[in-house]
Amino acid sequence: EDRTWAACTAGEHATVSISFEDVTVNFSREEWQHLDPVQRRLYWDVTLENYHHLISVGKHWCS
Repeated sequence: EDRTWAACTAGEHATVSISFEDVTVNFSREEWQHLDPVQRRLYWDVTLENYHHLISVGKHWCS
């Protein structure tokens, strides 16, 4: 079941479906190698935060 987010624009409401793929960046192995340790940590921190936000609104993944 996908949850939706309500977005407000000029006083009107629109419903937008959000997935984990919408809020993550996938680096290739080569791109990942060009990131310094601080950038890699930031990537993981933001990815984990996004994951927790989606879980909190009811998004579930089956393994």
